Amino acid sequence: MNFDDFVKSVVKQDDRNKFLKSANIPKTVPKNCIEFYRKYDPVDVEVTLSDLTSVKFCTLSSIDEVNSIYELGKDCFIFATREGDPIFIKGGHVYTWTHGSTNMNFDKIAESFEKYIELLYNELENSEICKNSLD
Repeated sequence: MNFDDFVKSVVKQDDRNKFLKSANIPKTVPKNCIEFYRKYDPVDVEVTLSDLTSVKFCTLSSIDEVNSIYELGKDCFIFATREGDPIFIKGGHVYTWTHGSTNMNFDKIAESFEKYIELLYNELENSEICKNSLD
């Protein structure tokens, strides 16, 4: 996945979405996310999906705080939320979980961080609702 294309689509959807470069990557960031965060720390990024829900990315400065709030464990890396539910990496895969649920069965949504970004990019590029906001 080309992160540059994803970022262009996200900013095109809403020019209030802001990314910055970062040299200070916390040790908690998984190796397969470092390239993304070095070039594109999502300082204020929210992606609206075709079902009108939104994915809010966590900025590097809030990663540790967000991960402590949801208390999913040290083996989970939360990098975004969707309507308050965490989106996270565990064992290299991307999952979500209904916040507040006592059921700790996670829903797998992508094979990797890169594949998740690709899913969002495809949503932005192909969704009629998202296309309208990109015009």
